[in-house]
Amino acid sequence: MKTIIFLSLAGCLALCSCSKIIHPHEEVMSSFKTKDDVKKQFGTPDEKRELNEVTEWLYNCDTISAFAASKTKVRMHGTLNNVYGTFEHPSTDVNEFTHYIHYVKFDFDKKGKVIDWDSKEVNFAQKRISIVKTAALVMGVGIVISLYAWHEAFAQLGKPAK
Repeated sequence: MKTIIFLSLAGCLALCSCSKIIHPHEEVMSSFKTKDDVKKQFGTPDEKRELNEVTEWLYNCDTISAFAASKTKVRMHGTLNNVYGTFEHPSTDVNEFTHYIHYVKFDFDKKGKVIDWDSKEVNFAQKRISIVKTAALVMGVGIVISLYAWHEAFAQLGKPAK
């Protein structure tokens, strides 16, 4: 019985690995070239500041409670929430950014081109679930569990009753 439970848990864990990363986080973040690109994807920044010819935008990705007050499309841990993309709210101009555990920050030159980005504790990697691999894995796990159950059942037939 313990083995069946183990095999079931192993099968469930294996199912979690049926997605393939198409574009890693760094590639996705580097694909944003202008303020318009960033705003289209992330919405209005929570905070922005000007420093020596550079404009910086900060997106708070910290907590659900902070997200409720957020002006962005960015959710906790970097997932996107398109509901907030329909609202236009002004960003807060600051001299010093708030310190968040989870954030995305973009730096722009005077022409509005992205010159740098930074993120912490978020992952915007684009993944795709492989239906064929998932189906094969489910069938394989089912076959292994069935074979083990049959083996145990036949092993019990040969033992004397207690």
